[in-house]
Amino acid sequence: MPAFWVIFWLAGLLLPLLICLSTKIFSNDGGYEKDTSHYWASKPSGGKIRDANRREVWEHLNPGKKWEDRHTGCIIFLVIAFVLLFIFFGADLILSFTKTTSLSWFLKISAPILGGLTVGALLGFQSLISSKLQSTFFIVLNTLSFIIMGLMIITAIVLTFLGFSLPLSHHWIWAPVVFSLLLLVFDALVGKSQHKQAEKRQAAAAEKGGALELWVIKLFEKVFYDGPERDLINRLFSDSFQGVSLGKDFYLANLNVALDKLRQGEMFYLKTDDGFFEDTEALMLDLVGGRPMSINNSDIYAVRQEVVQALQAYYFYLVDISPKHQIHPRIEAALKK
Repeated sequence: MPAFWVIFWLAGLLLPLLICLSTKIFSNDGGYEKDTSHYWASKPSGGKIRDANRREVWEHLNPGKKWEDRHTGCIIFLVIAFVLLFIFFGADLILSFTKTTSLSWFLKISAPILGGLTVGALLGFQSLISSKLQSTFFIVLNTLSFIIMGLMIITAIVLTFLGFSLPLSHHWIWAPVVFSLLLLVFDALVGKSQHKQAEKRQAAAAEKGGALELWVIKLFEKVFYDGPERDLINRLFSDSFQGVSLGKDFYLANLNVALDKLRQGEMFYLKTDDGFFEDTEALMLDLVGGRPMSINNSDIYAVRQEVVQALQAYYFYLVDISPKHQIHPRIEAALKK
């Protein structure tokens, strides 16, 4: 690997490490140790209350600044010293290892600075990409790509110092960055596809739920087929279509009536009603298939268990009373489980 890129990547790796270690060291120094050069005094007597600590003394000698500002200044000083050390001493040492005769001062100065800025930008880029990705799988792939990038850089530097030629061009080090960008694109496409699938599932669930609500209305029409009860049911459903809530007790009471008439054999006339049987069987297949149903009517939703019980009871009743109505194989298989 050329000397410029060795300096570039070596400084890029060491600079963030230096900043991280310095920050950790300085953060452990809270400055609360006693400093006997100053003390707190009471007013107006001037009597000593207690000794000041290092933090208080430094902030007193540097008005308007906080103890943490001292840490920032120290870290900046260390970074500048590190870059200067690389420019005046490290660059020549690396030149001897890479067997490079010379390197311009412009390249000596720019290599460690650009390396540190680039690695810092890559760390920020990696964090940004991880926060944007929605898929856990893609997040793991993104993290692995940057780990691989770091291993590629270290391997390239070590092989250069050992005098071995690289198996691949050092420009392949940038491949994981491109890979992360592609992951971001793929994640957006996958997320969009999943969103569309979720919308389709919601639409299908709403359709199934609407079919179940309609079945309840059809059932009541079959149970109360004439007389004043039919007129009352029609008026109530007309109000329901206008947004009036009939209450869960209305549905619960009439479902119980429907089941009572079924037990007493009063629903025998449904033997020839193929349309009602087909509607009932379609909903039964949805139930045994585990398909979701989105019931919008809150009153019917409140008695959904009773609705399902009535649906099952009527399906098996219709199968029993008519020789041409056979139980569906999928429903029969579900019963055997």
